[in-house]
Amino acid sequence: MVRRLAIVGGGPKAVAIAAKAEVLQEEGLLDCEIHVFESKEIGASWTGRHGYTDGEQALCTPAEKDLGFPYAEMPGAPEAAEKMMARYSWGTFKASRGYADWVDLGRRRASHREFAEYLMWAFDRSGAALHLGEVTRLERARITGRQAREGWKVEWKEGAGKAQLLGTFFDGVVVTGHGPARPLGPTNSPRMLDGQRLWTKRERDRALGLLGTRAVSEDAPLVVIGSGGTAAAVLAWLARQGHRDLPIYLLAEQATFYSRGNSVFENRLFSDPTQWKALTHATRKAFFERLTRGVVWDAVMEELVQLSALKFIDGRATDITAAGAGNLTLQWKRNLSQLELDLGDEETHQVEAGLVINATGFDNWWFLRLLPPGAIPSDRKERADLLERLAHGMGEDLTFRDGWTLPRLHAPFQSMLVGPGFASLLALGDMADRVLRPYMK
Repeated sequence: MVRRLAIVGGGPKAVAIAAKAEVLQEEGLLDCEIHVFESKEIGASWTGRHGYTDGEQALCTPAEKDLGFPYAEMPGAPEAAEKMMARYSWGTFKASRGYADWVDLGRRRASHREFAEYLMWAFDRSGAALHLGEVTRLERARITGRQAREGWKVEWKEGAGKAQLLGTFFDGVVVTGHGPARPLGPTNSPRMLDGQRLWTKRERDRALGLLGTRAVSEDAPLVVIGSGGTAAAVLAWLARQGHRDLPIYLLAEQATFYSRGNSVFENRLFSDPTQWKALTHATRKAFFERLTRGVVWDAVMEELVQLSALKFIDGRATDITAAGAGNLTLQWKRNLSQLELDLGDEETHQVEAGLVINATGFDNWWFLRLLPPGAIPSDRKERADLLERLAHGMGEDLTFRDGWTLPRLHAPFQSMLVGPGFASLLALGDMADRVLRPYMK
């Protein structure tokens, strides 16, 4: 019986799944069509053409942690890891582009654009189906009869066309991608950017134009909101552009950037599911937050030390409004304990900014808007409680279980308690194995 799996988003996770599916199908262990729905192109968020990056940034993750890493033996498929290494590894990709040069130059870090080229190369080899368009809705579907089963139908639209429901029945859906930037402030202001839009050529040129006209000064500094990887990438880009003495306020709910080195002990946890399972949920969550979210790799930190006028502000943004001369007024409150709040210590502070960049991150629950009406409570507290249950009750195949009443939906970005590397690039091979396991013969 042929099964079908729909993947929303054409990034690293989609390509890793497509590649592993091709290998398993050749071995006769899988009979599953892979359909990828992508609105722009494979690897779009890494090319520098569609936001999220300028394409020139260095990939923080070692390129050898590629589509098949950690190349662990998959139960029932003893040769799959070896075939993945031979066909889809970073080394095989480089062998087709000049392996000796890469080695002789010290195995330099790949750029985001080069990583996107790797994804395109691998996807073309996989033979998976590509649907260029935006997914607008997921509809519950059933097949009746002797092979009765429950699944999904996908509504999508090509370009500016009208949304249409694809007639194909899918046994499961994988949602990938980090979603849009979290909204903050007046998005129509030319002096308000975010970690998604900043990287389009038009917005980069606008930001550099503002800096060139000295719109940012001691009296109207640049304010970057956030202290994770997005904020660090923005600041590293400014340093590379020569704006090392620019007055910058970094407004965040932590007092500094926390660095992430290349520790063998940490790396083992990302690669070894047995060790990970031995940890309590609280320890897993703390590990993930410390080493995946809100941290900056050492390679990026080396660029940030060039910013001589960077000032950290401990607080959270509460309001951003228009001010004179085209500037923005940003208000924030300090991070206080409940006791301090009860004592009435909280005060609102403000600064007039020449440019504000919202680098607070992205909405990793973006896919909820695709679900059928009523699937997620509208009440804020009920919604938060359900999302907590979904994350804590996720199965080993990266699907929601506890509190979930819909067909199979894989959500790697919410899988931090199952494994620390599935939400990132650190265990793409293991992630693909887990997603495909339910569809094997």
